[in-house]
Amino acid sequence: MKCDVNNVKKVVIIWPNNKETWRNDCLNIRRVFTKIIKIISRNVDVELIKNPQDTIKQKFNKNVKIINIETNDSWARDVMPLKVGEAYFGFIFNGYNGILKEYEFDNLICEKYAKLFNMPFTKLPIVLEGGALVVKDKCCILTEECLFDRNPNLNKNEIENCLKKLSITDFIWIKHGLYLDETRGHADEIVAFKNEREILLSWTDDVTNQNYSICRDNYKRIVNFYKRKKQFIIIHKIDTPKPLKRRKKEVIDGTDRNIENLVAISYINYLDLGKVILLPQFGVKEDKIVYKKFRSIFKDKKIIKINSREIALGGGGIHCVTKDY
Repeated sequence: MKCDVNNVKKVVIIWPNNKETWRNDCLNIRRVFTKIIKIISRNVDVELIKNPQDTIKQKFNKNVKIINIETNDSWARDVMPLKVGEAYFGFIFNGYNGILKEYEFDNLICEKYAKLFNMPFTKLPIVLEGGALVVKDKCCILTEECLFDRNPNLNKNEIENCLKKLSITDFIWIKHGLYLDETRGHADEIVAFKNEREILLSWTDDVTNQNYSICRDNYKRIVNFYKRKKQFIIIHKIDTPKPLKRRKKEVIDGTDRNIENLVAISYINYLDLGKVILLPQFGVKEDKIVYKKFRSIFKDKKIIKINSREIALGGGGIHCVTKDY
């Protein structure tokens, strides 16, 4: 199955339009997206999906192609099709099991996108989001919290049998995603492959951080999997800050994004373009520590820091709002 650590040819991004997700009528998040699109398009092609009725005033280079498809939100990682060879696979998207009020367009975007480009397409009979799976070649890391929440009538074997259609043969089941992750357990907030023998894992040594026990349990499960396979694995532990506190100006009236709403953040939710990595930054003390660590882990790549607080306020990260092919 195509995954992030292979050569990236293009990146799909969905232009923000959901005012219940993004504050200030989407103006702040559109500035962040504009910066991300400009950086990505200097390295690979970008397909920018927008609602047909929306007008994009920002100017981009010739590597950015604008596509009109109706959408509900901007989580490209979660709603765009999965690619295996030259075939594309869709799935049932139910708005994170009802977290989103409206998701009917996002549930159809896989098929519409494949049809637009005349791609071979199959829809899997499973409720899923792309961020729920972290894949390298034939190995997949996923969480019980997420997959069972979406598919309460399926057991592990049934879920695995369905996902084997994506050419996945090995499954590493971890229990939980990050504390307060809005998606309830996306694997791409807590773990990432650098390559076949190196993994980045969200971590904290702060016993007051609610992720303390989650990180240790996930670490143990990953290590035990590779022990059973008698394979060597390096795990890079990446600092995971406590959730952010939402400021008064970051509240969206009439929604649950109020002053009491804490925001989960993760550096694991980065985007690897091959020679360049877009690394989230949140204006917290861990930013500098993690930046130095990424430079030591990815010595052959350029690390570009992206202020991702605005994306986090909407419920995700850089990896969540991009889909690479």
